[in-house]
Amino acid sequence: MKKLLRICSLILAMLMVILVVVACAKDEGGSETGDADSYAAIGTDGEVDYFSDVPSGRYDGYEFRIMSAAHGWASVDMLGGLGTGNYNKDIYTRNITVMDKLGITITQDTADGAAIDTLLQKQGMSGDDSDSYDVYWQAAGRIQLRAMEGLVLDLNDLDKINFSKPWWYTDFMEENEISDRSYVAYGSINTVYYAAFGLCAFNKDILETIDPNVNLYEVYDAGKWTWETMYGYMKGASEEVNGDSERMAADDKFGLAIHSNTLMNFLLTANERIVEKDKNGTPTYMGADEGFISAWEFIVDKASDPQLTCAPGITAGYSEYSSKGGSFSTAFNEGRALFLLQGAGAFSRNEGANIPYGLVGYPKPSETDEYRSPVYFGLSGMCVPFVCSDPERTGTIIENLAAYSYGTVDKGYIESVLYYKYAKDADATKVIAQVFEQGVVDLSLINTWGSMGGTITTALKNRNKDVVSLFEQNESKIKGAMEKAIIFLSR
Repeated sequence: MKKLLRICSLILAMLMVILVVVACAKDEGGSETGDADSYAAIGTDGEVDYFSDVPSGRYDGYEFRIMSAAHGWASVDMLGGLGTGNYNKDIYTRNITVMDKLGITITQDTADGAAIDTLLQKQGMSGDDSDSYDVYWQAAGRIQLRAMEGLVLDLNDLDKINFSKPWWYTDFMEENEISDRSYVAYGSINTVYYAAFGLCAFNKDILETIDPNVNLYEVYDAGKWTWETMYGYMKGASEEVNGDSERMAADDKFGLAIHSNTLMNFLLTANERIVEKDKNGTPTYMGADEGFISAWEFIVDKASDPQLTCAPGITAGYSEYSSKGGSFSTAFNEGRALFLLQGAGAFSRNEGANIPYGLVGYPKPSETDEYRSPVYFGLSGMCVPFVCSDPERTGTIIENLAAYSYGTVDKGYIESVLYYKYAKDADATKVIAQVFEQGVVDLSLINTWGSMGGTITTALKNRNKDVVSLFEQNESKIKGAMEKAIIFLSR
């Protein structure tokens, strides 16, 4: 697979990256200046020099403006800095390299998704890009809606961007496209892609008290990390502490800590999706079939059991606990939960936890199934506004930023952040690498067809077992949004 080759090349590049990153020197003015030629070593895989045809140009001090949707669960910083850790230095060095090569400056602002929608719409109405952003990072579903309004470019029209290069995650992009057009892109240029992959942390001390002989990494490697295995340990970890009849978020011990809106990830681990592509690549409504119902029942009956799980809207006393600064994640940090399920980027909340924990992927339905890694459907992708007045310049800058992120910024996030800050042992690093090869998403959720993300979250939070009726009530809404998107984006 192209993606596997890309990851293998990236791992090889990681062995060389420290030599490359230090290849920046102070210029006479005292600013950090990167050496573009030094990146050629990273871009070489065997006899293939990926950097040989990266476009160039000079743009006379042009200010390249970036707008990114803010995420509470992931860093969206594209400016970096010195003295703030290796990963931030990698971003900073990349930018200095590209700015020096192309004669530009780079700035970034952040806003919420709704505000970015408004910016794109105002920009489209004015037809003028003189006081606007050159590139946006926004949730894919929102980008699709703006594409249907004619407000963002088909990225294939930017001929300076080469999606055959390993710094673009084309497998993931193609999986989520519904025509031969690309309105949203993912790549090494922005690490929010990696931050959206789901991981499972486990408290080693609690696990040892339940089963002194178990090594969860060995269980995972043997293909025996299943829903029922997790559930059995959850029951063993749950404990009444405060003396009342129900588990309270602030005091008691739990088998699982999770946000309510990620409970639906268990559906993806079973490869159950609301919409899938048929053999011709056409999105097709699947609804709630037998496998979907079975996965739903596991979530309602077991994963969201309020006696076992600490989650907003499910656990007694959670609102009060939250008002005092608590959360499902802090319950894990306090040593009161065995498992913690969340996106990779969210482990910044657990970096300083004074507990011994390990990291594995999500469990699978049974030993005969494959491991699958849920990818959060709200992750941001890249888009370019339709009013872009100089596609060649924009494409050149984007391609350079992506190219000089390959083996440096992406490596910095995976190694310096995930491996050496969030992961607490060497075994976890191997699992994290595997997780990035197993990503799955649901077309209907990532494209927000029928707004089913919120509907499913509410139903699971309420432990609604009647999933068949739920989809009967929403089927026409999902299909209508899907068919409208297919028509608009395929013509």
